[in-house]
Amino acid sequence: MANFGNEPGARLKNVVRRDAAAVKKPRRGLLKLGLILAAAGLVFGGGWLFWENEIRFSYPIRYVRIESSARHLSEDEFTKAIAPLVRSGLLDADLAAIESVAKTFAWVQRVRVVRRWPDTLILQVDEHRPVARWNEDDLVSERGKRFTPPSVKEFAELPRLYGQEGQENAVLDVWRKLNELLRERKWRVTTLSCNFRKSWSARLSDGKELILGRQDPVSSVARLLGLLPELGARQTAAIKKVDLRYRNGFAVVLRFDKESEPVPVSDEQDGPKPEVMRRLPGKREPSRQLAANQW
Repeated sequence: MANFGNEPGARLKNVVRRDAAAVKKPRRGLLKLGLILAAAGLVFGGGWLFWENEIRFSYPIRYVRIESSARHLSEDEFTKAIAPLVRSGLLDADLAAIESVAKTFAWVQRVRVVRRWPDTLILQVDEHRPVARWNEDDLVSERGKRFTPPSVKEFAELPRLYGQEGQENAVLDVWRKLNELLRERKWRVTTLSCNFRKSWSARLSDGKELILGRQDPVSSVARLLGLLPELGARQTAAIKKVDLRYRNGFAVVLRFDKESEPVPVSDEQDGPKPEVMRRLPGKREPSRQLAANQW
């Protein structure tokens, strides 16, 4: 006959064994994880020591080459500024810090730093190309970037652009479009201004002054050019000032006219229609008809 007296005890022993095995498994997992971390620490530590003692300073920077067609950037001052940052090893040089220092120079538009094995650092520097003066002390580049060089005296021949901060691209764009319109007559815009009320004015290369107001300056000049043939070559050459702030015409002041100039129309209002243009000596008065033309 089977003995059932010991069956509860046998079951208890099996449960204890299973619990002991379950406890051993997590302990083994933790032990393996610890060994892996310890090995990784040894590898990392050994690599760091090898970097510090064998590699980091084994390839010092011996040459710094500046590749640039810069005309205004002082190479001596530029080299002196970056010198403290190139005294480390070639692999350890902080390229971002070198670029930041290089960009503190007003004439630097863009700079790129490249490592050249085994001991050379190359700085590729692009310089701003100014196309106009901006307000009194600044220049504006062909990309519409305003920058402040140490002096603007040598750029007196550049066109003068005036505007508020942040308007550099907008004013430069209008200047280019107006020059394109005026190219056929061989005129150029030497001064273009947009004040805080967004009122425009311009001066041309032959001295003509254009008062454009708050209308679109490009459209206003295009309409003026379309009506100038009615004046004729002699009268057009004699123009001193054109006031384009009227909605349905414009007023003209001629250089050889001794009368007082027309009263300017306020930018705050549409203003009255111009009554008459100047009378030319010995000529009939063509200006009355021209001023009445509807744009």
